[in-house]
Amino acid sequence: MSVYNFTPQNNGISLYVQLKQCLINDINSGFFENMQKLPSRRNLAGLLGISTTTVNNAYQALVDEGYAMTIDRSGFYVKSSIAQVDDYEDITWEQNKNYVYNFSYNNCNTSNINSSLVKSLSKELAGMTSEHIFGHGNKRGETELRVALCRYLNNHRQIECGISDLFLGAGVQYLFTVITMILGPEKVYGFENPTDYKIYIWLKNLGLNIKLVDIDDEGDFSSEQLDNLGIDVMIVMPDNQLPTGHCMTHKHRRELAQWCSGKTTEKYIVEFATDGNLNYTKHREKSIYTISNAVNVIYVDSFDFTISSNIKTAFMALPKGLIDTAIKKSVRYSPLGAISDQLL
Repeated sequence: MSVYNFTPQNNGISLYVQLKQCLINDINSGFFENMQKLPSRRNLAGLLGISTTTVNNAYQALVDEGYAMTIDRSGFYVKSSIAQVDDYEDITWEQNKNYVYNFSYNNCNTSNINSSLVKSLSKELAGMTSEHIFGHGNKRGETELRVALCRYLNNHRQIECGISDLFLGAGVQYLFTVITMILGPEKVYGFENPTDYKIYIWLKNLGLNIKLVDIDDEGDFSSEQLDNLGIDVMIVMPDNQLPTGHCMTHKHRRELAQWCSGKTTEKYIVEFATDGNLNYTKHREKSIYTISNAVNVIYVDSFDFTISSNIKTAFMALPKGLIDTAIKKSVRYSPLGAISDQLL
């Protein structure tokens, strides 16, 4: 750690703010590596001759500003802004910019949004009590939204699940973090190659052991490849895969369902629905979640591509065997989504 020069009285700037800025300087300079554990609050306080409260406030400020993250019962870890896409040599697909279609996360076509319906819903929300809107909501997400999602999944995706199977979160990236917490960061995670770099980079920056599984021009790969690479959790996008646009055949969906449910050791599939409720053909293949009867398959979906990328609420359907584990391992779990956004 570099030498920190600050005093309790420095132009009226709080001591924890000075400490926070010193740590940010060290992070930006590369002194701290990405996902490197920060010194314990007690040790740093003793080293600098300040209170643990000051160190804690500085660390919490780092978390709030995106420079650090907390891992339950472990401590604070650096989230370096230095790590960029170019740092990973295996992301060869991002070098190709000759796109036919660009499914961007940052655009929204509002022409199909029913303005009168939005106004009506907003008026309904305005009539709710402050306690309902600003109080603590359901830890798994508001019941009204989960009921609507169950109905949507059943009608449009032939997925049968109950509201107790659904967990909501503030975006897909947040849910993927929760999934790794539930399944364990020590497992080997697999991605299709090429894949959605946004999620790939997010999990790569969490320090996970990730293997890329090559797919051919027809979007094919075999479960034998997963075993050869020692993969425990395979993340796939069977419908209109990003960035290739391939749709996985029923044969390969069934093969993956058998791979995760027929092993003596626990294997899991994370089925990421990148296309929401979009349809490009009259026939739609069943989800892997449905084919496997929800055995060791986690279904993840959001509203990024169907309503707006600004709607950060995402959801996942967990298999029955993981729900108790999810509750135990995420005692402090919160969807982190505003109740008003969920109800709207």
